[in-house]
Amino acid sequence: MASYVHCAPPDVTTLPKVLIAEDDEAIRSLLVAALRGQPVAVDAAADGLEALELSMVHEYAVIVLDLMMPRLSGFDFLDAYRKALPRSRSVLFVVTAFDDQVTGTLAADQVHAIIRKPFDIEQVVMLIRESALAWMAATGQVDLPPDVPRELSPRGTQNVC
Repeated sequence: MASYVHCAPPDVTTLPKVLIAEDDEAIRSLLVAALRGQPVAVDAAADGLEALELSMVHEYAVIVLDLMMPRLSGFDFLDAYRKALPRSRSVLFVVTAFDDQVTGTLAADQVHAIIRKPFDIEQVVMLIRESALAWMAATGQVDLPPDVPRELSPRGTQNVC
């Protein structure tokens, strides 16, 4: 059964969606809590299978994926995701402690960045926020709520709410 953690204000439904797929509860909770108050809606998955199930139901602007997870590893998630959604527009970030030898096997056209553990939470939040807002602008979904500060809005876009 999928678990949902929504960090968006309750009256906003047009925010870009972010999926945090991480089996380590402390890291998952840290990322979800750090994204609270950002102009994104967040779902969280405790394993790769749950992440894949959620990604079949929702289009995510950003997916943050741990490589070592139970039931379905991040590597297996990437394979299944690519097969199920070959035209996906999601930005995928991999979070890992693996070295370059292991991460070098990841497809460059599928993984947009590798975030090394341990990471700076403020930098990761900024990366997720900016990527999600850029995704909104690139996909034509620029209807940010009016209370999103202008500096968080994608460049060259206007709020239409």
